[in-house]
Amino acid sequence: MTNELDYKLDLKGLEDTYTFMMCESTRKDFSCQAQVLDCPALSQKIRSVRFTQDKSFYIMMDKTPDPVRTLKRLIADDPSSSSLRMSEKRPRDIEDHILIQLLMNAMGNYDTDYLRFNNLTGVCMW
Repeated sequence: MTNELDYKLDLKGLEDTYTFMMCESTRKDFSCQAQVLDCPALSQKIRSVRFTQDKSFYIMMDKTPDPVRTLKRLIADDPSSSSLRMSEKRPRDIEDHILIQLLMNAMGNYDTDYLRFNNLTGVCMW
């Protein structure tokens, strides 16, 4: 028995509200963790992260005019950031299960600032 998710994605609404980024490492020994995105400067921009099984991850962030430059500036101090290739992706170009994971990871406890981002890289089986 498996669980099944019945969903309808509003791709236009997602594109109007959020920026989606794909980051790929050029290093063979890539081991980036969520800590690369865990800094006060990002807390108002990054909504969720979805790591893939290869050397890449997706980021859902608030809409910004120049997301690649913004993201590079925000993580510039991390040593692993120099090996990252970043590109903006449209929601329609991202697999549904990744979009759903990003949306679910963005859900948090909005009653307190401390717990607001407690599910940044949550796990959802698909």
